[in-house]
Amino acid sequence: NNNNNNNNNNNTEEEVVDAKTTAATAIIIQNGSTTTTSSSSSSSQLTTITNHQKQAIVLLVLSAIIYAACKFDVTLNMMVDPAGIGTGRHEYDRAEGPKPGTEIKMIALLGERNSGTRWTSSHLDECFSHAIEVRTKLTRYKHWFQYPASYRYPHETLVITQFRNPYDWLKAMQHVPHHAPDHLQFRPDDQWMEFLTSTWTMERVGTDKINNTRRCQEHFEYKDVISCETEPLPRSSYKKLDYSRHQPFYEMRNDGSGKPYDNIMELRTDKIRNFLSIKNYDGIADVWAVQYEYLLTKGTQELLDEITRWTGIEPNCTARPPQQRRNRPVEREMADFVREHLNWTVEAWIGYGPHML
Repeated sequence: NNNNNNNNNNNTEEEVVDAKTTAATAIIIQNGSTTTTSSSSSSSQLTTITNHQKQAIVLLVLSAIIYAACKFDVTLNMMVDPAGIGTGRHEYDRAEGPKPGTEIKMIALLGERNSGTRWTSSHLDECFSHAIEVRTKLTRYKHWFQYPASYRYPHETLVITQFRNPYDWLKAMQHVPHHAPDHLQFRPDDQWMEFLTSTWTMERVGTDKINNTRRCQEHFEYKDVISCETEPLPRSSYKKLDYSRHQPFYEMRNDGSGKPYDNIMELRTDKIRNFLSIKNYDGIADVWAVQYEYLLTKGTQELLDEITRWTGIEPNCTARPPQQRRNRPVEREMADFVREHLNWTVEAWIGYGPHML
């Protein structure tokens, strides 16, 4: 009986391993060649090795599958397709170029704070401003929500929206919260939870309390921005003017409600939606979503070539080569929190997934 039980256990274990191996049959692509791992040959080999070796093989195969999945999840694309919103299609299907007879009159670069837009805008200005206007605004300055107002830019305008992966961007915003003075208190690394969960707003101060009927900075309505005034307090009120604390700019929800975002992650999600929706504005030739990391790791040649293809203008510069830049370390607990609470459906529209850290 004992012998029968042992044989049954061994047979069961081999069947489990064989089943896992069959399920994990993979195609591995290396150096341009394709190798197919056959489940039948793997099964016959497993019968001649120890149980520990079987377990090790299964773990290796599963690890390879997980690694491949993560690689697909974090693949950097220079541009992703805003037209894929709501269609399940998020790859960048490159258009052939502008519509026949269309002449691109302006390039507009948009992007949130700490997204590398200063680096990119200076480069585009160097490369193309000899023949076309390069601007860091469309209907508002590059950081802020845009709105349909086709008289505020020439037709046709090519819009480049630049993003940074959410982990590094949120950590950068924690350390350098430009125009968000109420969040300066959360700059220490151990205050990441407070930074991520605090309401994205502040109390109105100084002259910002006086008149709520006028148009505010960047053509916002009073209820949609704090502060309405560019500088609601005199500069003498501050010991330091670091991080633009004297020029608060908290955008309220982009739905006209006048209510603040519950946290900065919600702001990011709506900013992505807003930037990609620009493709529907009159006089917009196209909208490209560009990843800052891609430009750093791959260089800017591809971007310059694409602009030339659309505008017919040869760049008056040298493309910037690939480079490495150190990011601030992101605490594991902070990364786990972001992974759990960020809207990854919207992040996928610009090519980001949760398993990139």
